[in-house]
This record gives sequence, structure tokens and C-alpha cells, in this order.
Amino acid sequence: MHHPQATFGDMTLSNTRVHYVRAGTGAPLIIVPATVSLIRQWLPLTQFMGQRFTSYFFELPGHGGSTPYPGKFESRLVPKTVESFVDNLGYDRFNLMGFSFGGLLALRTLEHLQDRIDKVILLSPVVSRRAFVPSR
Repeated sequence: MHHPQATFGDMTLSNTRVHYVRAGTGAPLIIVPATVSLIRQWLPLTQFMGQRFTSYFFELPGHGGSTPYPGKFESRLVPKTVESFVDNLGYDRFNLMGFSFGGLLALRTLEHLQDRIDKVILLSPVVSRRAFVPSR
């Protein structure tokens, strides 16, 4: 199976600089990282998803090559980081993927940016009833 080539980059956002990887072609897919997120651990998944999408994965601020947020890390800041990241890439609409703890961050991002997200993929998400309140 052919794995698309990965390209790496750094992007300066308002409150952090994120280190990211991009692989593949197709509609954009943002893979939301879990807590400790290093590109080398996520490269196979990013490339695998790159067979169908232009997939992006970034290291959370304060991890790997991404600079920490000015204050302490808070998960509620992540959806805004995803938003800035997507805006800088020039995408109006995108797809979202969350894995493990990233599932919770993906749902928070969905809440924040629902009108811009086409598909959501959750892989073994860590989601409690407290985190996700289904609509009636």
C-alpha cells in the first residue's frame, strides 16, 4: 500500500507556533492530537489517512516542536488553535478526526466550529457522558 509523502512545517498562530505534518491529497482532514502528541508517533496514521484526504497533524502547544501557550495549557484553547490553523491553511471547510483523548478535543472543536466541519471521525475516543451531551 502506497503511503503518501509527508512534509513538515511550522506555523505561527496568535498564541503559539505549531509544528505540523501534512500528507496526501483530497479534502482537508485535521487530526486532533491527544495529550502527549509527537509527530513521529502519529506519522503512520497521518500518512494512512493521506490516502483519502490531505491530512494534517500538529503537535499540541508545549509538546514536541510546538511552543507553549502563554498561560498554562487548557484543553478549551485547542478548538481556537484548530480554527487558526485551518484559517492559515486557507480552508473554509474541513474534516476532523480525533483519536483517544483527542476524541474529546475533537468534540470540543466540533462544538466550536460545527458549521465548517463536513465529517467527523472518532477512533477509540475517550469520551464520558460529562464531556458529551447528546441532543434529544
